[in-house]
Amino acid sequence: MAIEGTASRKVLVKFARKCREVEWEALLRHLIPQLGGPGVIIQIDESNTKGDVDLEESDGFLGFLIPSMNPLDLICKYLKEFMWRRWHGEPHPNGSFGRLMQDIAEQYPL
Repeated sequence: MAIEGTASRKVLVKFARKCREVEWEALLRHLIPQLGGPGVIIQIDESNTKGDVDLEESDGFLGFLIPSMNPLDLICKYLKEFMWRRWHGEPHPNGSFGRLMQDIAEQYPL
């Protein structure tokens, strides 16, 4: 789909940002599935966490592609959206779009 005009792009960017805000609020309102529980042991493999990487100091491709945005902010935004889709959007009978419409209606009742 081609987007014509700057105003249309700005509207879509604002709409996408608002959708992410609704998704994040929904994550905070609804319980997120819990790992483990009584009598259940969870094993974590720290070798996959790459905790020693300093993204703020990194000159990786994220900083190259979007020099005006902090890579940590970008990663957090995408991580929040991923969590919402995985835990709330995918299991919904009408998929992610149906869940988004439900969350919008819940947060902005008429």
